[in-house]
Amino acid sequence: MDSRPAKENWQVISTPLGSAPEVSVQFFLNRFLPPLSSGIDITGVVSSLKRRGRKGHRAITDQGRWRSFAMDPKRRNEPEYDVFAPLIKVAEAISNEGSIRHAIQALDYRHNAFPTLNLYDRTGISRPDAYLVSKGCTRSGADLRWSDIVVPGEYHKEDTAAVRMENAEKISWSMRNCMRYDARRRFIFGFTIENTNMRLWFCDRSQVVICKPFNFITEHAYFTYFLLSVSMTGPHQLGYDPTIKLLGDSEDPRYEITVRSDLDGSERIYRTLGLLSDAGACALRGRGTRVWKAIKIEDGQECGEPVALKDSWIDAGRPREGYILTQMRGYNNPERLSGYAEKFFLTAECYGDVFVDRELGHVDAVRPFLMPESRSLSESDSNTTPRAPTSSMGCEDALISHKKPGQNIHPSVGRQVHHRIVFKEICTSLYREKSLSTIFRLLGQVAGALLIMHDAGWIHHDISPGNILVDENGCAKLTDLEYAQRMDDTAREELRVGTPNFMAVEVDSQCYQYLPLSRYCVGLESTQQDSDPERTTRLIAAAFNMERHGPLLPERNSLEHRAVRPLPPHIPLRYNPIHDLESLWWIAVYFVLGMQLKPDSEAESQTFCADELYPTTQQRYYAGRLFFNATSRFSVMNDSTFFAAIVQSLSPSLHDIGMVLEDVRMELFRTYSHVEQDASTIDHKAAEGLHALLLEGFLDIAGTLQENDLVVCPFKE
Repeated sequence: MDSRPAKENWQVISTPLGSAPEVSVQFFLNRFLPPLSSGIDITGVVSSLKRRGRKGHRAITDQGRWRSFAMDPKRRNEPEYDVFAPLIKVAEAISNEGSIRHAIQALDYRHNAFPTLNLYDRTGISRPDAYLVSKGCTRSGADLRWSDIVVPGEYHKEDTAAVRMENAEKISWSMRNCMRYDARRRFIFGFTIENTNMRLWFCDRSQVVICKPFNFITEHAYFTYFLLSVSMTGPHQLGYDPTIKLLGDSEDPRYEITVRSDLDGSERIYRTLGLLSDAGACALRGRGTRVWKAIKIEDGQECGEPVALKDSWIDAGRPREGYILTQMRGYNNPERLSGYAEKFFLTAECYGDVFVDRELGHVDAVRPFLMPESRSLSESDSNTTPRAPTSSMGCEDALISHKKPGQNIHPSVGRQVHHRIVFKEICTSLYREKSLSTIFRLLGQVAGALLIMHDAGWIHHDISPGNILVDENGCAKLTDLEYAQRMDDTAREELRVGTPNFMAVEVDSQCYQYLPLSRYCVGLESTQQDSDPERTTRLIAAAFNMERHGPLLPERNSLEHRAVRPLPPHIPLRYNPIHDLESLWWIAVYFVLGMQLKPDSEAESQTFCADELYPTTQQRYYAGRLFFNATSRFSVMNDSTFFAAIVQSLSPSLHDIGMVLEDVRMELFRTYSHVEQDASTIDHKAAEGLHALLLEGFLDIAGTLQENDLVVCPFKE
């Protein structure tokens, strides 16, 4: 079956899960639902439902309606539960017809006896209004687990725009939970009903597709096809991964996972020992990253040392993380931290794409990938928090990726591919570190890792605390290289990729922010050649905003003494090494500004003034502005007085650290301004000298804090 069909004239609609094509019912049945069991003919089934049994007991009446729905739901005065409960009888009648035709029923249709109809009243024990579960499932009610639910459904008696939106939010919530709490799920089906109108939903990590509404009471063939196709098929066709085997039935599931090597096609089996991180699985669309502590299985026995197994969905056209790691660990420049590459990056034991059908060799499901022209790459779910990082172990920062508004987005990006990689090292997240001395020592090591990456011609593209791990020796490992790219890859598509809290300002805005604004260029030199950094900063500030800064320029810098250069043409932004280093700087600011001091012991608490232990109102205010407001972040990078005010809002114990960070900010600003005099020439050497400067600054801070360290923790409400 061709996975890229001739396009229907479908409409792109907005859903809580992002933009989605609304396809015809027939297209959805033919291209998304599992195929019907052999021997089942829908026309024959519907005909039997009209004829089988005594006249007053036939499933479909002479009026062409399901017998249990003689009246439209909105015309009935009973609550939703009573109105839609008869669907159980309809489902039984349809399933019986399938069984008569020798199809094996795998799922039962059930009704939630205690539904929570309002989405915002739902809690951790709430479940969908209706659902299909595996036949023989013994759990029900509040005991029913999300991993028990195969197909969720939501309903409402009314059919208004507000009700349709609420139902869409409810089914999104239900499908998200099903996918989140069951690592075997690759995709999921769902359904919504508003009065008589029913919609079918499909969602995987790449896309959501919805069918046009049909009348489930009178259009019997569509409803019958849906129910028979999902209830009488195998787990693989319902989105369950055949390469993951569930062990036991506990609430803390363990799995045996097959990893197929991209290098030689060999397969290895790993048994999970515990979950390290599943924060990436919270959003329904996206990478869906999970990481387990696992151990290799040979001949049914555990062998070797524990490893970290990462399961995620990546963009098909990008180099695999294992390949990039091999390039980084094998890179050796005697002038660039020779011998350190292996210390800065993880060791890949095995990696490869997931094959769900070994016989056919299909890497992914054969369902069509329908990229709406208005859809952004890897859209996040609309109700995931985009900028608030969590500080749990192994947290995956909320990552966004989309194109600048107004850019041509017609060339669609291929569907995401399921991928696994096994690392020899088991690490913890930088978020777990609370010692500022340790944090800055680790950030210095990351600066060294970026020096190696950039010198080898690569850019990371997503520097964040969640992508910095700490190994058992206390050394930093730069991870999550799925979005890494080569600087010399002129064919690469420039996308707004990264973690919002720590994204470089230019990447956030998708345009160069430090280009010359006048034909009269002040003739900036590089950082290394600049003998008066303070004067250069004033000149740059004046060039950006003369009104605000006033007459800062000496007489010899009047217009007649400046070099006249043509204004640069519009140049599309290209991600470069300076952006990686700016992200590293934002991480340092986060651990100083976005945290509060904490005494390491009761005795130590006596050495702090009470005011030092609690962030000031100003500090909280600035933390909120910088990590939830892109405009404020731009002001920080371009206005030294702004960041100076931020430093003053900190505890006096942090002022010296703040001043070092200000020095680094100034060097970043100078470097941007220098290289963007001709942005078309920016290459992998653009950050030359900056890595050592960050490394030196961070290690100065770490060294100063060695004797009197400061411990930080998240803000207390």
